Parts: sequence; structure tokens; C-alpha cells
Amino acid sequence: MDRIKGFFEEKKMDSKFKRAGEGHKLDSSSSSGAASGRAGAASGAGAASTAPARRPPTAAGANAACAAAQRQQQLNAKSNTTVTGKVFRQTSGENTAQAATASPALERQQSSEAAAAGPVVVTESKLFPVRLVCPVCSSSHSRSSIYEHYDACLRSSLSRESLTTSCAMIHTLTRDKETVAMCVNTICKYLDNAIAHPGEEKYGRVRVNNKAFQERVTACPGAKEFFLAAGFESRMQGGDDTASGEEFLVLNDDARTDTERLQMCKDILTSTEPLKGELDRCVQVFHMSASAMSFSLPTSFFRLSTEELKREQQRLKQEAGQLTQLRTKAMRDRDAQAALRHYRYCVVRVRMPDSLVLQAMFYPGETLLKVRHVVHSAIREDLEPYPFSLVDPSGRVVTDDTMTLSAAKWVPHALITMRFDDAAVQSRTQQVVQPALLRSVLSL
Repeated sequence: MDRIKGFFEEKKMDSKFKRAGEGHKLDSSSSSGAASGRAGAASGAGAASTAPARRPPTAAGANAACAAAQRQQQLNAKSNTTVTGKVFRQTSGENTAQAATASPALERQQSSEAAAAGPVVVTESKLFPVRLVCPVCSSSHSRSSIYEHYDACLRSSLSRESLTTSCAMIHTLTRDKETVAMCVNTICKYLDNAIAHPGEEKYGRVRVNNKAFQERVTACPGAKEFFLAAGFESRMQGGDDTASGEEFLVLNDDARTDTERLQMCKDILTSTEPLKGELDRCVQVFHMSASAMSFSLPTSFFRLSTEELKREQQRLKQEAGQLTQLRTKAMRDRDAQAALRHYRYCVVRVRMPDSLVLQAMFYPGETLLKVRHVVHSAIREDLEPYPFSLVDPSGRVVTDDTMTLSAAKWVPHALITMRFDDAAVQSRTQQVVQPALLRSVLSL
């Protein structure tokens, strides 16, 4: 194999030498080459002498050249601000960045340039954040990771409140309601048998490897933890020794006779509601600009669950049937309100008197009073006693705070205006937003 490789390498070397032309010894001069070079130089000089002299540019040509140079400088400046340019400068100028870090003078220069650059520009991913607040620990998480947090948060509470926590796990961690209902009904049957026959051991004994038990009960996280909290114990039975037996959940002697506690466990299981995270307002402040007046909503605003897709399919079937019949204006308005209900969230931007734009997230079913509360919590403390009004996109002052955002047609987004009722306060106020929010002003 090595001989074959050597043969092909020799062939490649020979072909390269042939393409290079004839050579000459190092101790001998190439007179022919020198002569040809002198001839070429002479011919070049003759051609240069016969070529016509270049005319100076006209005034119009000079102006066009200056304009082209300016456009090229602008394009270069824009290319330097792109992400690709930043990455290229970061990778190719690594040594320069290290030297700048070591130099205090360059550090001061970079900090002054960053301060002069103005506000931070927000990206599209952070423009409309959808986050939920855990009702157990009050921490904020994204919509995609909230169920992972529910799992970790509930399991950390099992040692303190095993019964209520296991019930919350059953109803929360399994998102399919039919699976949850089947699990709860099966557990209730086990408990009913144990309550109706407190003296018989077979009614307080469950085989874990049973196919029905695996499909209906253990499919829901928290089901086994509920049995243990209700007084069941995990035991290995049915084999010659403990190691070779099957796992059973067996009611202990005290729990078997305490039917009142078993009934209480059943009532807690059936009455528990799944955890529902509260929508994080994600209050943001932007500088007034043309981009602040436009909305480009992410796909999370329209993403539907399985149940919502079924309702949407049913709604489309109803619309297909409604096309064949005459409909009044009241009926059309009712259908328009029903069409707004498929939006999950609503984003509201408020133009403040100090030329800033306040943004917050809401549910479509929330009232306009919630919007007023968010605006009130964002203004300075010394301005809180002064009443203010909210003006909707059509120019009307909001008077009914009990109206929902969906009924006010603020879904999926709305741009409203906040103004103080006192004209004197409105005219002399130059800073309305709290200083804490001013430290994180963004630019679109």
C-alpha cells in the first residue's frame, strides 16, 4: 500500500515540474530570460509612450466619486455592526482583545463608547416574553419549562406535605385530563373497597405489576406517592424470599381500620385542582420610536393545545354551516368575540407622558382594571396620588374598568395612551416612570 502511495506521489511531482517549464542552474545566469525581460520592458515603455495622456476628472465626475465613497463608508459601518462582523472580530482579534483588557486606558475608552452607544437593543426573542409564576414558590419560568419546575418543586415538598403534594402531582404533572380522570377513578375504587371492607386484608392490597394498575394509575406521576401517604406500604410478597417476590402496596393495620382517614384522603384527591401559574407581567420600558408602534407577535401567542385544536375544528365546522344562512349584526359580533378567544395572551403598550412606552403581558379574559394597576405601579411614588386616564386606540377614554381586554378589542395587542387628568401635572411632568425601570430602558 505504501508503495502505491509513493508511486502516485512521484507522478504528481513529475507533472508539477513539467508544468513549471525548463529550469537553469543556480550558478549560471539565464541570458535568454534576461533578454526577454529587457525586451518586454522596452516594449512596455514604448506602449506607454504611445498611450494618450489621461485627462483630469470633471467636476461632475469628482462629485460622483465622492458620493460613491460615502456610500461605501456607510456600508462598511453597517457591516461592522452585524452579528457576523462581531463574531469575526471576536475570533480574529482575540490577541487584540486581550491586550485591550490589559490596558486600563483602552478599558476606559471602551466603557465611554458603550455609554455613548445609547440604550440596549432588545432582540425578538425577548420582546414578547411569556413567563409563568409558580404558585408554590413564586418563581418565574418560561412556558416551555414550567412543568419541569412543577415536578421539581412538588417533589421537594413531598417530605413535608405528602398527601396534598401527591394529589397536586397527579392533577398537574399529567396534562391529559382523561388520563388524570381515569387514574383518580381507579384510586377511588381501591379506597372504596378498603373503606367498605375494613377487616379483610385482600381489599387493602394492590399488586403493583398488575397491567390495569400500570396503565391506569402509575401512568400519572404522584400516584404511588399518594398510596404511601394514604397508609399503604410497599412490600415484596409471593416469592420464596423477599428478593424474588412481587411488589405490593398493602395497607398497614392502623390505616385499614381508620376508615375516616381513608375517606378524607379520597375527598382531598377528588377536590384537588391542578396548579396554574400566574402570568408574569414582564414589564418592559422602551424608547418612543416607530418600531414601538408596531407589533410582530411570536408563535407562542397562537400555539394551541390538543383540546384547543378540537374546539377550533368544531368552530370551523360551525362556520362552514353558518355560511349558508343569513346572519344579523349581533350574531356577527358574537362570532367575532368567539374568534378572539383562541389567543392565549395579549400584549399592551402604554405611551407615557415622558415619551416612553410601557409594555406588559395579560390574558385576554382579564379586565382593564388590571392594566390600570400595572400602569399605576410603574409611575413614580410622588405621582401616585394624581388620577390619570387611559385612552384606547380609537381615541376614547376608558371609563369601564370591568370590561375585559377581549371585549375592548385589545386582543392580541393594543397601543394605548396614559395621561394625567390634571393638565398642570401633565405639562410639567418630565419623568413619570419609576427610576428602577429607567435603568433598564430598551430600544426597538
